[in-house]
Amino acid sequence: VIANTHCRKQVFELVARALPRVSSCLGNDQRGLKRLLLEALSITGLGSGNDLIRFCECTLLAKQKPDGRELTGDPVKDHPEIAEAVQWLLRHDMLRLDEREQTYTVTSLGRAVAASGLEPQQGYLLFQ
Repeated sequence: VIANTHCRKQVFELVARALPRVSSCLGNDQRGLKRLLLEALSITGLGSGNDLIRFCECTLLAKQKPDGRELTGDPVKDHPEIAEAVQWLLRHDMLRLDEREQTYTVTSLGRAVAASGLEPQQGYLLFQ
């Protein structure tokens, strides 16, 4: 370590200190997943529930789930964070489900919120 004698002790303490655990900002308590899904659906060809699951499986949130968990085949049970975020967006008229094709599309309100850069909750409050 290259440091003067006055800073050497502080440098070694800093290097030896335990780092805080990194965690995903996409958890439902932090509201990031709703915004991510809204923006992804606004600008990509994603649309089916399986597309959303595959997309979210590439995030740190998915990687933080325990290994070896049993998948039931029920997307709501297997991916509750995604299901909760999609349900919130549907309830607040930012997404629509095309039941014929089983795909999600972004509404005008959803596109406006995604383009504004606001969190979906903030965009909904402004809309009201």
